[in-house]
Amino acid sequence: MFKPIRWKTFPRDFLRIQVGFFLFGLAITLMIRGNLGTSAWAVLDVALAKISGLSVGTLTVLVGFTVLSGALILREKIGWGTLANILSIGPWEDFCLARIPPVTNNLPLQIAMLLIAILLMGLASAIYIGVDAGAGPRDSLMLAIKRTNSLRECFLSQFVASFNMRRMLAM
Repeated sequence: MFKPIRWKTFPRDFLRIQVGFFLFGLAITLMIRGNLGTSAWAVLDVALAKISGLSVGTLTVLVGFTVLSGALILREKIGWGTLANILSIGPWEDFCLARIPPVTNNLPLQIAMLLIAILLMGLASAIYIGVDAGAGPRDSLMLAIKRTNSLRECFLSQFVASFNMRRMLAM
């Protein structure tokens, strides 16, 4: 179930992946604070944080472990980077959210924040993927679903899951 760890390069890989996770947390924060829209997973984390009273970063960690359990049930291989992803991005989000204030009524700044966030997310993803320490929990689940189902079943399961999550949050 676990990809082997390359101990010879682990310290360097760990530092590189943490830079990627920090940039990813910063990107998500910029999207949230820019108030123009964000990724589907961040929307879920923010909504659950408002409902539960927990921080967005804490919910990112909890949702990550929940999603990972689905991937493991489907017997997807994970690496140390998968676990590091879950345990790192949420705290980096909380760190950045505590330091970057929300922006409203300043459309040029909000657009700039969104565009910078998109660029940072791409850079962060490239750094993280470059370490080759395993896919993140959400990607692991998608890979497991694809591996165990046809393409049409994958689209159907994504639609049903999305619809059910929206209904649950609307309650």
